[in-house]
Amino acid sequence: MAAFLSGKRLLALLFIISGAILLRETYTFEGGFLADEGAMGPMSYPRYLLFGWLGASIIFFFFPGKDRAEDTSKSRKALIKAAIIITAYVFMFVYIGLLESTIIFLLAFFQAEGYRNYKLSIPLTLVSSFLFWFVFERLLAVPMPGGVISALIP
Repeated sequence: MAAFLSGKRLLALLFIISGAILLRETYTFEGGFLADEGAMGPMSYPRYLLFGWLGASIIFFFFPGKDRAEDTSKSRKALIKAAIIITAYVFMFVYIGLLESTIIFLLAFFQAEGYRNYKLSIPLTLVSSFLFWFVFERLLAVPMPGGVISALIP
């Protein structure tokens, strides 16, 4: 049994448990008095992502791959940077809205990953952020926290 529960399988089990807890939270979320019963709510997108998370975690649990000794000292710094940027994005999202926080997140992520071609990264950031905002706010009508720019656009 100990051989079956390797480090990778324990990590997959941790991901499955945390994914199940987060998925439960998306179903118990109270949308407020303005929530339309038949429309997509603010938890629809996270719910779809969590189904993907759970599926990938289950696949990783049953097919963990070969254990290899790898030097993780170089990747640890990049992983910590990415985790800090993603955490900041989650908090910014609530306070300044989808459009503005996505712009800041993508620019910071490009910078942290060493991508310095500003002639391409800035237009790509602006266009993709606007598309995310347009799809979720306008097409799908998913209620998102409003930001400064979002308040100016009716």
